[in-house]
Amino acid sequence: MVGAAIVAIVGGLLVARFVTLDSAQEGADRRVAELETRLEHATGDAQVAARQLLDHDLDYALDDEVVYEALIRSYNEDQSENPRAHVAMTILRELTDLDGFADSEVEPAIKQIAAEMTTALSHLRDLVPEQEEQERWRGFKRGRHLPVGNESVWLAAYEFISQARRSAARKVRTSLYGFNVPSLVGMPESALLGLGSHRRDARRRLQEFLDMAKAEESAVGRQLAIAVEDRARIIKPKGLISGLLARIVHGL
Repeated sequence: MVGAAIVAIVGGLLVARFVTLDSAQEGADRRVAELETRLEHATGDAQVAARQLLDHDLDYALDDEVVYEALIRSYNEDQSENPRAHVAMTILRELTDLDGFADSEVEPAIKQIAAEMTTALSHLRDLVPEQEEQERWRGFKRGRHLPVGNESVWLAAYEFISQARRSAARKVRTSLYGFNVPSLVGMPESALLGLGSHRRDARRRLQEFLDMAKAEESAVGRQLAIAVEDRARIIKPKGLISGLLARIVHGL
């Protein structure tokens, strides 16, 4: 009787211990799974933020009057699908600072700008009058239903054509593909962009988003490592209860 009581007591303690460990194991598994999901999301957010910042910086690098002029001078009105959109990367890299950007990152962006420039030139060449007094871009586009996607590209195209038509009105007859050849280079930056402060603010916000995303990714990564270590310390005593009970009974 005494032996049976001892076996019952010890067995009960072992079962309680096993249940506790099993519960702890399940809790640890849930914690690890939760942190793995959070880490996946945090990593995704960091990647999105990095991509957005890179796109912003690339757009800024390509938003340059010399780049626009290179595209304009390659324009051919007889072609409508991205004429000369493949402006040689070596030329682009000479025109503007593209250090830090791979050709594979720049090419899609320049093709998109070239397509927008083609659309702008094909629309504006028939709308801008040949006269010495030309409207400012904002006044010109008001009331006209123009398919403007990239404001800076359209502004550059308009400034180019309006200068050409102004020169033509003054009897300057050097032409290229139907309009004269003024230069955008040297034009006041505010005339082409006027977006410096907005760009700086946008970049600051993107950088802050990237920093927060990376910080979250790092913090969750550390928490996950700790959770994995904690889980590893929990040893479920598989077969331990029956083994110990057998030894106790045998000893009795």
